Amino acid sequence: MKKTLTSLFVFATALIANAQTPSTTIATWKNDCKGAYNIIHDDFGDYGVIGIQNYADTMNFNRGLKFTFGAITSSCEADQSMYTKAKSMINDHGHEIINHSHTHSCAVGNANCGGTGTNYQWAVPGNTQKFNIEIDYSTSSIKTGTGYTPRFFIYPYDQFNENANSYLQTKGYLGARTGAYNSAEANDFEPDNLGFFRTPLVVDVQNTGNGTFAVNLNYWVDQAINNNLWVNRELHNVGNSGWGSVSVADYRTHLNYVKSKVTSGDLWVGTISEILTYQIQKLNFTPITTYNAQNKVINITWNTPTFDVATYLNPLQVKSPVTLKVNLSGLTAQDYVITQGVKTITSKKVKNGILYFDAYPSDGAIAISLVDCISLCISSQPSGLTVTEGANNVTFTVVASGASGVTYQWKKNNVNIPNATSSSLILNNVQIADSGNYTVVVTSGATSLTSNIAKLKVNKKVVPLHTPYNGTPFLIPGKVEAEEFDNGGQGIAYYDLTPTNTGDATSFRNTTVDIENCTDGGIGYNLGYTDAGEWLKYTVNVTKSQNYNLDIRYANNYADNKITPVLKFYLNDTAITNNISFATTGGWATFKTITVPNIYLKAGDNQVLKVAIVADDANLNYFNFTPAVVLGTNEELENQVTLKVYPNPSANDFVIAGLYEGKVEILTLEGKLVKDYFVENNQTFLHVNENLPQGVYIIKYNGKTITKSVRFVKL
Repeated sequence: MKKTLTSLFVFATALIANAQTPSTTIATWKNDCKGAYNIIHDDFGDYGVIGIQNYADTMNFNRGLKFTFGAITSSCEADQSMYTKAKSMINDHGHEIINHSHTHSCAVGNANCGGTGTNYQWAVPGNTQKFNIEIDYSTSSIKTGTGYTPRFFIYPYDQFNENANSYLQTKGYLGARTGAYNSAEANDFEPDNLGFFRTPLVVDVQNTGNGTFAVNLNYWVDQAINNNLWVNRELHNVGNSGWGSVSVADYRTHLNYVKSKVTSGDLWVGTISEILTYQIQKLNFTPITTYNAQNKVINITWNTPTFDVATYLNPLQVKSPVTLKVNLSGLTAQDYVITQGVKTITSKKVKNGILYFDAYPSDGAIAISLVDCISLCISSQPSGLTVTEGANNVTFTVVASGASGVTYQWKKNNVNIPNATSSSLILNNVQIADSGNYTVVVTSGATSLTSNIAKLKVNKKVVPLHTPYNGTPFLIPGKVEAEEFDNGGQGIAYYDLTPTNTGDATSFRNTTVDIENCTDGGIGYNLGYTDAGEWLKYTVNVTKSQNYNLDIRYANNYADNKITPVLKFYLNDTAITNNISFATTGGWATFKTITVPNIYLKAGDNQVLKVAIVADDANLNYFNFTPAVVLGTNEELENQVTLKVYPNPSANDFVIAGLYEGKVEILTLEGKLVKDYFVENNQTFLHVNENLPQGVYIIKYNGKTITKSVRFVKL
């Protein structure tokens, strides 16, 4: 009897020793990398850092990397193309926009510019405002301009205090950069009890005789990897201008090095919100792992953190899940089906007995089913798709294996789809009605399994309101034929006051626009009978940002110029000319050319050129844009600067014209800087829409060899 008890004890001990005890941890950094790294480019919107959009954007995207960029909102408002570019950088390339103030100049000579009290004031052009108003304004500006709410603030010149940080927290900001230079974060860095992070950064610059350049870029990547750290790298421009700039060659070399470390699995590169949201989850959640041997299911539940992580994450547009590492403890399977609530997590990998996948702990418990595929197994589920109406080759695919071969039957909204009996379902010319939930039933012998739901969303195809007449936009430089305005109809592609074509070319186009057979050269057509209030639109591709001369081919027969035709040109609803008046040519069939010089156009495809008839009546043949030839030295060109402001006085927007390469400043009469702009050598005017208060200002042009100023009155 004693011997039997001993045998039972040994047997029971062996069972306990062989029991499966999987365990789960949260990786220190995403993808279980050794270190974390992110780049923040400051001063986006300022002309001195256009290398951010010209170089950094594409160079990172081409390597599968992303960065964070801090916007100066007044600069973006002054040039709305900056916000247009920012939206592309965010939506198309995955970069993150954050707030770098409205004016940036607040901290110059003012060590207390951060704060909310009456003694802590930031300057907004023409109006002294408190920090809370500055933050509210700049936050709203970024959201209006890009659709994204910024969640991180960069203090200009690192001027801050705790009152300022407290106000940022009330506005939903996750953190702020407060100026600890050349310092990396340990992997256990914590926020305050409200989840607000005060982050250090690595700026690492040196002054040389040629400017300020970033150095030792790769050194800090190695620091992050070798010491399990997070490095928050600050940069400004990519190019040869701006404070703390890095050359294009050095930047490219650095990104290649960063990419090599990402590829090797050593480095995680995220945006600032991704880093901070990963950390807040890692600090607050602890996975609890159990194993149901009978059902072969690993269950992961979570502690209840004292910090409300779900509410913290819910409103964020940019965030990151955490990487979970499940030690399988010897458990093996053909497949691991991971579910969290109704969601299936399909991206996973197993390496050295560890199962890796990403999840948000706040989304709830996780079940990992071990599928052995003895009879039937789905090893790859179909994925949901979002397509545009009319799309072809829309494909759902399932991968399954079974003991006696596999058959398939696809369903839409649980109804069989006729003849859909292969492992892939291909849909062509999809329509809105094709939207729905798609599944497939796979069968092997007597066993059947139904796949996860793959949702198909079909968005309605957006048809442009007006399209190029010949299907292809006009090229600039090049000729725009007046009669070949866009297709689209009255009020969309053109506006004409007469109900029919008053001209004689009625067979050319079926519109109400008045088109004639052209006598200018004996071929083609021209517009005639133009009346004040009419307009036409033309889709154009501007191939290069530069100044152009506009040649207008026209005819007019009003004797003694008693009636003077007037035109005005717009690009994307922004005026590119003033009113253009035309002298008589001596006959309706006698065409002459008038040239409007030095019109600045920005490069871009599918832009809309609008020709407005301000006063009748002229016959119009074509509009020809040719590059303006710039001759002379910088000094000679600067001496041609006229520096005009119109309208002056002005109650609203105004234009600063007659410029050349240099810097334009708006100053108070006391010499206090309100706003400054950098002007490129192909930019002859600035459109200013700053909300200046009433008063008298000095508009100052600073060139390389000359300085000019003019007094301006804001009503």
